[in-house]
Amino acid sequence: MAQTIVNSLKDGLHRSRIGHGATFITHEPTIEDVDALSEASYYVWGNTVYVRAEKVDAVRVHYVCPFCFNRYKKNGEPYKRSKRHNHCHGSGGVMSNRFETRAPHCNYMNYGYVAQDGNIHQTTAHLAVGVTPSTKRV
Repeated sequence: MAQTIVNSLKDGLHRSRIGHGATFITHEPTIEDVDALSEASYYVWGNTVYVRAEKVDAVRVHYVCPFCFNRYKKNGEPYKRSKRHNHCHGSGGVMSNRFETRAPHCNYMNYGYVAQDGNIHQTTAHLAVGVTPSTKRV
């Protein structure tokens, strides 16, 4: 079963810098697994972070980034009431359920993510955006 480690962060890093919804599973995530994710939550499998697409159109796949915020303090921490940033990748005009594996647009190397081994990693090789049955088609 999935083990959520939302609050078990190491090295005193601020919770919101890591992303609030790291969930680990014992198998590679399927479309159904990703469809169950809440906004700005993610799965980690190997060196890939899986997120759920919020909407897809003929040009782009949109998702809420679990790592980026719209406003930051001078010290680099996000403001308490800042909102998660939306990112998009090309959809290729395909509206069906699938994973779009891409390099991340955001510079979350500075924020990191909690990997399955419990360590905080500074980067990941891939981002898989899942277009699921609950993704809005526009």
